[in-house]
Amino acid sequence: MQSLSLPTYAQMLEALEHECKAFNMSLDKRRVSNPLSSLKNRSLFNEPAGFEVFRQIFSTDIAPQLSASNGGRYWGFVTGGANPVATYADWLVTLYNQNVSKGGIR
Repeated sequence: MQSLSLPTYAQMLEALEHECKAFNMSLDKRRVSNPLSSLKNRSLFNEPAGFEVFRQIFSTDIAPQLSASNGGRYWGFVTGGANPVATYADWLVTLYNQNVSKGGIR
């Protein structure tokens, strides 16, 4: 297994930028649905695998199976943050990770 040091935000953002660019560049070549998609069965690792292993598995096994639902040829229903502002808002929600409740103790 690789070193399990936590990735920096810069490393994660760089990996995210790479995935976003690769996906957006592939939209014209992807199907808007993927009826033949199938993920191979995987066993859980006995030890923690870390960010790089996850990133590699996502890039090679999962991302190629995703449909072009945020491309111009998709006429389906709205499924989430497909535009840049919604994506940014989603990232902020993830970043701050708040457990928001109404009212609370005063």
